[in-house]
Amino acid sequence: MICKMQSIKTAHFAHVQSGGQSPIEKYLALTNIEDGVKAVEYFIRTGKLYPGIDWAEQL
Repeated sequence: MICKMQSIKTAHFAHVQSGGQSPIEKYLALTNIEDGVKAVEYFIRTGKLYPGIDWAEQL
């Protein structure tokens, strides 16, 4: 896995401002913090995924 990760360009990863955070691919990251807050609040209230975001799903 390490060899595979080293071959991936860092431009494919989202910029994260957090110490010790694992790299996250851009297509899996939120770009709008306000939408992230709404999604968390919605999940806390309903237990369901927020419908205003396109969620990645494991197939």
